Amino acid sequence: MSWPYLETELFQSRYVLAAFFLRGLPLVIELGGYKTPVTCFLEPGQVGVVLDGLLEPGMVGRHYHLAERFPPRAWPVRLGKPYGVLLLGLELHLTEEHWEALYELLRGAERIVIGVPVQHVTSTQQLKKILENVELREVLTVGLDLRGNKDCGDYAERRLHVLEPC
Repeated sequence: MSWPYLETELFQSRYVLAAFFLRGLPLVIELGGYKTPVTCFLEPGQVGVVLDGLLEPGMVGRHYHLAERFPPRAWPVRLGKPYGVLLLGLELHLTEEHWEALYELLRGAERIVIGVPVQHVTSTQQLKKILENVELREVLTVGLDLRGNKDCGDYAERRLHVLEPC
C-alpha cells in the first residue's frame, strides 16, 4: 500500500501538533505512522515506539520502529507511566481481543492524540467505538484543512483530538 501524500510536508505538519501535545512524556507509542512516524518530531529524551507494518524495523536513534500491527508480540520497553499514545489516520484492523488490549493501553495513557479524516467512515466509527469504551476527556479538537496537498482525495479535512483518561 502506498499513500505518498502522507510523506509531504503539509501532512507531516500533523506530527508537529501531535508532538506538541505529547511533549514532556518520556514514552510515546504510535500505532500507524506509515513511513513518516512521529519519532522525527519528539523532544530530546523522549522515546518513541512505533508499530506499522510498512516501517523499516529496527532502532532509529533511541526509538523503536516495529514492522507489525498492534498489539506487538512484545513491547521493546517497559510500559511504565507516564506515556502518550498517538493514532493519526485512525484505521485499525483488530480482533475483539485486540480492541480490549487497545482500550487498556489508552486507559493507562497520560494523553492520547487521535487524528481522523472526517470523510473516512471507518475512522469516525472507530473513534466513536473508542470513546464508548474508554472514559476520556476531550482536551482540545483541532480542525485541519489539508486540501492544498494534491492526491489526498476526500481525506484532506482532518480532526486532531487531544484526549486524557478521566
